[in-house]
Amino acid sequence: MFSNNAYCFCPDIIVERISNIEFFYHLIIPSTVNSNHHVLLDLEEELWLEYLKRSNGNPEAFTNLKTWKQVLASQNGKILLVENMATHKEIASDFMADLAIKAAATCRKYIVTSENNSYSSMVSKLRSNGVDILSEFNLLESANTQVTDIEYKPITFYDDLILALSKVAGNRVNKLENEHNDNLRDLLEMRGYDVYDQRRMGTSATSLNVGNLDLIIKNRGDWVTIIEPLRLKSIDSSNILAHYNKLIDNYNPLRLHNTHLVIYYIGAASEFNDFYQKYLTKVKSLRPSDFNSKVQLDSLITKNIPYGGIKSFIQQGEINGSPFSCSHTCISFT
Repeated sequence: MFSNNAYCFCPDIIVERISNIEFFYHLIIPSTVNSNHHVLLDLEEELWLEYLKRSNGNPEAFTNLKTWKQVLASQNGKILLVENMATHKEIASDFMADLAIKAAATCRKYIVTSENNSYSSMVSKLRSNGVDILSEFNLLESANTQVTDIEYKPITFYDDLILALSKVAGNRVNKLENEHNDNLRDLLEMRGYDVYDQRRMGTSATSLNVGNLDLIIKNRGDWVTIIEPLRLKSIDSSNILAHYNKLIDNYNPLRLHNTHLVIYYIGAASEFNDFYQKYLTKVKSLRPSDFNSKVQLDSLITKNIPYGGIKSFIQQGEINGSPFSCSHTCISFT
């Protein structure tokens, strides 16, 4: 299957190379215009203004930038715009990393740069969010590559998790929670993910001992996400908060951006919808003071799912200055 890419071009490579005829016509145009791939920019156009600013005094660079922008804008959906980037004081590596991570794209995301070392401290964070660093020498190859191996992407994994849970629900009778987790692990492994279970890392809610993480997904040796299942027959506020804290804080010392809390609902089948609404209301009512660390809670995003017995939403925010995105999925097991 061919994989679409989204490219985030750093100002350094643009200012250095955009006026070069070979770079412009044989790399930039084929990989971004004459392809199914996308270009990432911010809605406020800070990055584009930086391109223009750094190209000041170079007529060829300015002309090529103008041409590039026009042909990209003429194709619907070719440019992917990212909101809320104006908080950055300058267009540097942290801006580019944030832009790529925040981009609402289900395709592979790349930061194209001539200064790889400026991202050396961010490699793990970028990889955990499905972002790779790319040089111009690999740009065209990445645009032409046929992808067959599984590549971790947060949004795609979310879809695969929902699908796997639907299969777990269909084979749930007379099984314990660990057996459900084993089934979920096996299904994700069959999809091609590198899954580890019950690894001991982080601290418990009391900070007195090391705790168990139910399922961990790794990609190219790096942790990328955690799945924490929980069985409930009714709303248990303290238990819900404890597991939420566990995912984004106590048992997540690496501050993985994406995590997943799965609720196996074992109450009356007729009460599932009511249970989900109460669960949703409970999470909406949480306040920063309810968590163990400094937490900022942002909006909830409901996911459309074709199964009546599975309902899910994502809550985003920050914990101790690091962004997080936690999906909450309730699945009827009765």
